[in-house]
Amino acid sequence: MLIVLLASALLGYVPNQYAGDIFKLGIAVAGAGFALFLIGYFDYESRGLRIGGPLGVFVLLMVFNPAKDVPEFLNEYLNKNFQACRENVQSQQYDVAEADYAKAAYDLPQSGTAMHWLALCQYHQERYNDAIATWKRALRLGYDPARTYYNIAFANFQLGRYEDAAKAGRSVVDGAADNIALRARAWFLIADAEFLLWDFGAGSDQNFINAKEAFQSFLEVGTPKYKAQAELACILAVKGELTTQSAEKDRYDSQAVAAFSAALSEISAYNKRNSKTERGSFADAFESKADRCGKALSELWKRKRPDESYDSLLIEVRA
Repeated sequence: MLIVLLASALLGYVPNQYAGDIFKLGIAVAGAGFALFLIGYFDYESRGLRIGGPLGVFVLLMVFNPAKDVPEFLNEYLNKNFQACRENVQSQQYDVAEADYAKAAYDLPQSGTAMHWLALCQYHQERYNDAIATWKRALRLGYDPARTYYNIAFANFQLGRYEDAAKAGRSVVDGAADNIALRARAWFLIADAEFLLWDFGAGSDQNFINAKEAFQSFLEVGTPKYKAQAELACILAVKGELTTQSAEKDRYDSQAVAAFSAALSEISAYNKRNSKTERGSFADAFESKADRCGKALSELWKRKRPDESYDSLLIEVRA
């Protein structure tokens, strides 16, 4: 049986992570056999425990074995093989990289790093379900929980599973206390997911509240702010349209005007850093005829800022 295990390890039929343990066992058994043949008896004593004969040699070699242990093997494997895999990812050869990482995941079934990169290759090939399943395996192996939850959230968002995306995003927020940039990205993703669940009033009021709070949380820590400010203005403007109570309607309208004014100031301040294409995309997204957001904000401007042309503001953004 031992001969079969050794042959399997040498020929690559056994995952490499376990090869070291097989060689360790083989060396210990061989040493015990040699001791029996050569001297017939051997004593090993440690902490009051005395073991004699070939069994003593076996125990000694299992404890002080020259075979490489798993952590050392993992480090060598990662250093030698993952750089080539990453280069394939960077060159967008995701199918080639996936084959490499699939082998790495087989060889190193306890490596969360291997699972993460395999999932990344699956994600970039738009196999989002496969990517989510693989990232969950990485999670179980303890690989960077906050970042992995963010990847799971984003993959769920791509699949239109907005509730799952928001849930995973909150796991990021809870677990990334020291990573402000990742927390900001998670808040924005949660906000967009809740925004889509609210669906301009077709969803629940709780989705509106969640989206509003998530946008506000992003604005506390994230940059640039103009996209979040503009989307927050949109949901407030639409909520104002849907509200019949005058005091509440005025409150939403005022908040929407303030948020969109802040977005316009922010993107103007970023003009030197933002490309003309990006500014144009922003203006296109919020044109009065573009979608419900643009229409709601345009109508809001007519009511609250009658002396200021909404369309002219967007023309200035394009400049």
